[in-house]
Amino acid sequence: MCVLTLVHRWLGILFCLLFAMWFASGMIMHFVPFPSLTEAERIDGLAPIDLSQVSRSPAEAVRASGIKDATRVRLLQRSDGPAYLVSGASSLVAFRAGDLSRAALAAGHQALAVALDHAQRRGMDWRTPRFPHSPLSISGPFPAASIRTARCFASHSMTDPTPSFMCRR
Repeated sequence: MCVLTLVHRWLGILFCLLFAMWFASGMIMHFVPFPSLTEAERIDGLAPIDLSQVSRSPAEAVRASGIKDATRVRLLQRSDGPAYLVSGASSLVAFRAGDLSRAALAAGHQALAVALDHAQRRGMDWRTPRFPHSPLSISGPFPAASIRTARCFASHSMTDPTPSFMCRR
């Protein structure tokens, strides 16, 4: 019985410390804002749109999307050409602005190219991360996780039209 009491006491102390650290880190995460782009930084990172490649109107992109409740149409310049993003409450679809073919980022290298292009336009060198332990450090010890993070970054901030692709492991 004495051993059971002793084990119970020390397990309680260890778990108390674990939960105290968990609580403290949660408070820090709650009150310290996650790094994000200001509106000016986001716009500075966007590529200028090559209007010579845009041959279809936003109305045609909405019709081609088939989204009945389309609420927003955006025209973005990607490394593979301009693309329309048509979004509504039900879905998000990307089309090439020249021929209205689907412009989904189907492969990881496409998403990585979009993310790296965006970073270079903002003046960031992806080979030397600002934070050495950042998940975006491509040259870090876990390149697969870095590419996955770059895919998530590209899909959330640029043009991935398929929600099932976003941040999937």
